[in-house]
Amino acid sequence: MLKVGGAVLLVLSGLIAGQVLRLSYVLRTRQLGQVKKALIALSTEIACTRASLPVAFRRVAAITDEPTSLLLAECARQMDGLTVAAGEAWRRACLSCFDKFCFGPTEREVLLEISSALGLATLEEQLKRLEYARQRVEFFEQAAFREEEHAKLWSYGGFAAGAVTCLLLL
Repeated sequence: MLKVGGAVLLVLSGLIAGQVLRLSYVLRTRQLGQVKKALIALSTEIACTRASLPVAFRRVAAITDEPTSLLLAECARQMDGLTVAAGEAWRRACLSCFDKFCFGPTEREVLLEISSALGLATLEEQLKRLEYARQRVEFFEQAAFREEEHAKLWSYGGFAAGAVTCLLLL
């Protein structure tokens, strides 16, 4: 009876590990889409309404989902009182919120690159930088979507790994 219970636990742990990996692929795709939409909305807020950066960050944070809204709200909070420049506030907000995203180093680098233009460059340069970042995030989103199509294999692979480990131990 103890062996059967252990075998069931091994198979279930493998299945759960596979599901966690599959879920990380799904979350990554969803989060990249959220960031892409946020960059579009931020560009629109800056270009069309001529809103200041803290106001633009707050408005876009109000219409986006977590964790993207947390990133934007943190950036606006960093800029309160104008003690921190916009680029530095963006960098700090990114570094403090990255643990909430399923991003790799390349995606993180793209978001950090935005800080070099925010508040320091002309309006056109800021918009160009945001558009460039949006295009790169869209590229990552398309790649993540293709990877997500194969994510079901992780759930099956986790189950299979648990079953094989169980058979080897019996």
